[in-house]
Amino acid sequence: MSSSNKYTHSETKVDSIFRTTTKASIIGALQGATFSVPAHLILYRFSPLFRNLRVPLKWAFHVICIGSVSAWKGEASVVEYKRDMGNLMRLKREKMIAEAAERGVFIEE
Repeated sequence: MSSSNKYTHSETKVDSIFRTTTKASIIGALQGATFSVPAHLILYRFSPLFRNLRVPLKWAFHVICIGSVSAWKGEASVVEYKRDMGNLMRLKREKMIAEAAERGVFIEE
C-alpha cells in the first residue's frame, strides 16, 4: 500500500504508532538490560564455560537479550495499538449506524 493514502495513513496515526512503538521499544530495552546484567553475573559465577568465553561473545549475549526483549515489547505494542484502533473504529461505526437509524436512512424489510 502507498503511504500517501490520506484516508488510511494519516499523519496523526503514523505519529501515534511511531511514538507508541518507540516508547515500548525503549522500555523493552531497559527490561532486557535489567535481565541480561544479573544473568551475566550468575552465569559468570556458576558456569566455567561462560567464564571462558571471549568478550565479543559475552557482548553478543547482552545484545541478544536486550534486542529480543525490545522487539517483543515493540511488537506487543503494535498488536495493542491495532486492537485499540479496531475498537475505536467499531464504536464509530456503531455511532454512525445509530445516527442513520434515527434519521430513517435505513428501510426495515
